[in-house]
Amino acid sequence: MARTTVEADLRASRDPGAPTPHRASWFRPDVDGLRALAIVLVVLFHARVPGFEAGFTGVDVFFVISGYLITRKLLDEAIPTRRVRLLGFWAKRIRRLVPAMALMVATTLVASALILLVIDLAEVARQGAAAVLYVSNFLFAAEEGDYFGGDLERSPFLHTWSLGVEEQFYIVWPLLVAAVCVIGRRRPRIFKPVLVVAFGGLLAASLAVCVTLTERGSAWAFYGLPARAWEFAAAGLLAALPVSKLARSASVSSVVAVGGLGTIAAGLVLIPGAVVYPGWWAMFPVVGTLLVIAAGEGLERGARPPVVARGLALGPMQSIGRVSYSWYLWHWPFVVLAVAWLNDDRVRIRLAAVLLSLPVAYLTYSLYERPVRFSPWLTRSDWRTLGAGVALTVLVLAGVAGVTRYAEGRTTGSGLDAQLAEIRDERRQYSCGREATSPSGVDYCEAGALDSDVTVMLVGDSHARHWKKALAEVAEDLGVRLVDTWRGACPAVDVRITDAADEGVGRGRAGDCEAHRGRTWTLVGELDPAVVIVSQSDAYFSEAFFPLLRTDDGDVPSRSAAMDLWRRAYAEMLSSLLERGITPAVIIDNPHMPADPVECLARERQGDACAVPVVDAKNIHSPLEEAEREALLEFDGIAIFDPTPLICDLRVCRVVVDGDIVYADQAHLTTQFTSAHRAQLRRLLNEALGRGSPGR
Repeated sequence: MARTTVEADLRASRDPGAPTPHRASWFRPDVDGLRALAIVLVVLFHARVPGFEAGFTGVDVFFVISGYLITRKLLDEAIPTRRVRLLGFWAKRIRRLVPAMALMVATTLVASALILLVIDLAEVARQGAAAVLYVSNFLFAAEEGDYFGGDLERSPFLHTWSLGVEEQFYIVWPLLVAAVCVIGRRRPRIFKPVLVVAFGGLLAASLAVCVTLTERGSAWAFYGLPARAWEFAAAGLLAALPVSKLARSASVSSVVAVGGLGTIAAGLVLIPGAVVYPGWWAMFPVVGTLLVIAAGEGLERGARPPVVARGLALGPMQSIGRVSYSWYLWHWPFVVLAVAWLNDDRVRIRLAAVLLSLPVAYLTYSLYERPVRFSPWLTRSDWRTLGAGVALTVLVLAGVAGVTRYAEGRTTGSGLDAQLAEIRDERRQYSCGREATSPSGVDYCEAGALDSDVTVMLVGDSHARHWKKALAEVAEDLGVRLVDTWRGACPAVDVRITDAADEGVGRGRAGDCEAHRGRTWTLVGELDPAVVIVSQSDAYFSEAFFPLLRTDDGDVPSRSAAMDLWRRAYAEMLSSLLERGITPAVIIDNPHMPADPVECLARERQGDACAVPVVDAKNIHSPLEEAEREALLEFDGIAIFDPTPLICDLRVCRVVVDGDIVYADQAHLTTQFTSAHRAQLRRLLNEALGRGSPGR
């Protein structure tokens, strides 16, 4: 995200056999202006300013700009010499990126220790370590599978995923160019064609990976370099191909540039807020950015730039473009820490935070980043730069270790913080008991009395998961085998579900749920359980959350239509089980809290202070719960367990009951609470098994 300089003329690139004479570098202010546009889109998206719900596409703009500039720099060296100084290239990247990242991570860790809850510090420190090592995209991709995935947005280092992708690109891309240079030294005339084929092949392969992973709902489509490399490769092709011949006049360049900006703007309007991204949708920012850059390719030095380029070259755009990397680094920690400090997530708080981070970006850029980047002591030696980068990274990692030790010291033992930290850790624990595979290849987990002839199956979404441990203990006591198969945000009933975007990431629930549901019913047929316990959230159509329930046409249904759709699907599921001779049992969904009870307990230190009036609790007698109860009335004797009376009385819903912490977050229960109510689960299971056929 540095100020953009490229060679004034690459005419010799059209003649691979001829060396390129040195020419004075020149500045592309329109590209720096594009940087400004990209960072503004991102910060307005993170501030949740209306109209910028697709502002996350600014990251794609950055990717294209980086791919273009890096490829130009590499070709400036590779075309005349057929060599790439890899160490020199990487040393420049280290001086540009590492000091600024290290300062941001270190400062954010200190601020986090002062502002954030101590129960979250160890996790934040882990994310800070991943950020400074430029692998946070791996970490966040893995944690997207966590059914508490919404917690990611509270990470002050979430934004560093894109910097991880870029740094990984900076490692791989020059190696690719260097490999082609080996061919070029032996057969100079095929150097450029081979380079173009390599870039084009990588583009096609990466785009295929991107679309495939996006359609599967994989978080790696968003966070992984293999699925994002096509954006860089497309820009690399732009730098390698003679596109300057296509737009040598200011009028043609203006048309191309306007088309590019229009394409970027169209993405802001047309990309839905709850989109499965990136997939094909990323074509809007990628193609738009390519067009704007291409529009300036054909202008000879000294020619009057087109009107779009002049707009992007305005002083304010240049000023913001110069510090775009710095602003990107600082704006998100400011948002997260301001929201946590003030306990206020309104747009004006977020917007004030990103605006306050801008002068900080200017100061760090002027007083720290540029002096370090152009330090003669560093620029004279690539190895010295490498050593300094490693030393700085190790220093920050030592700070990470210090914060981690402090957090662990505060959260060990038997106190409240230790209990809350253990609850936080439950989010990443997916104990399967014993993994098994059905004859048709469907994976599942089993627990309880594994050698029992009686099988009980637990199905549903993540709300089945939080009963799993307690049910396994009950199954062990009753001498039955418990099999479970669940998927987060995917109900057991046959309805269409979409997913709200989280940092621009959709998980493709419609296709995912359909496939998972198909595997579940295959498993039911193969294992022939005596009882199927259904436990799922009723918040798929709720005023507290983005409505995930959809009609067959993909539309958001009305309240009455949602209730009818859910009731019919629920009744069909129960009927299907009974027709197979399988006894259904139901765990009604628990109330949801308006805010995270764990955070409240960490602040207030007592349960009474965190109890909420019943009228403020969410999902009590929700539309879908009412639809379920109506469906259950159509059947006689189905065993039902409703945990709501254990949590709420006529006045309040409690977050601590009989000394047990109830909630792991706003909607999910702790295993501490569910295990404390094994007696109710035992009654549920005994009642259901009493309805089962003998000998099953």
